[in-house]
Amino acid sequence: FLAQKLYIDRLATSNVGMDTRAYRLSCLKDSDVFEVDFPQVLDVKTTILQAAKDSSNDCQHIMSKAKSLTRVAADIRESDWLEKLEIAGYLPQKNTVWILEGILYYLTQSHAMQVLRILANKCALTHTVLLADFMNKPSTTLSNSAFQFYSDWPDQLLPSIGFTHVKL
Repeated sequence: FLAQKLYIDRLATSNVGMDTRAYRLSCLKDSDVFEVDFPQVLDVKTTILQAAKDSSNDCQHIMSKAKSLTRVAADIRESDWLEKLEIAGYLPQKNTVWILEGILYYLTQSHAMQVLRILANKCALTHTVLLADFMNKPSTTLSNSAFQFYSDWPDQLLPSIGFTHVKL
């Protein structure tokens, strides 16, 4: 779906956990995929994928469908995560779809805003799409999870920090 609507040079996902988009979505065949997460999470994911390959008679099903797949060990709460991404080959001047799924609301207000501002600054350089989920304040009380960041009006928040063409 994404690649049919917009030519994606880069897909960057943060705190990917066990996400397998790069292995499932053939629309990424012309795209470089970057996965950013904690080193320990990436190690576990690599171990699980290798075990699946070793136990499968058909390794084709466990091959990345993306043009390239690069895993970057970084903590997006730290100020050097984008630098680590660039060292790994990410080029900010390329069209990018950023996926921040299931992460923003676990960050503190200051960390979430820092990440969003960094991405908004990159939007000014090229065509960038941000796919993110937000929680409003009442939603943060629905479970015992440690939700910290929320926005009741992301359609107002995002333009205020530099995003354009915001659609909910």
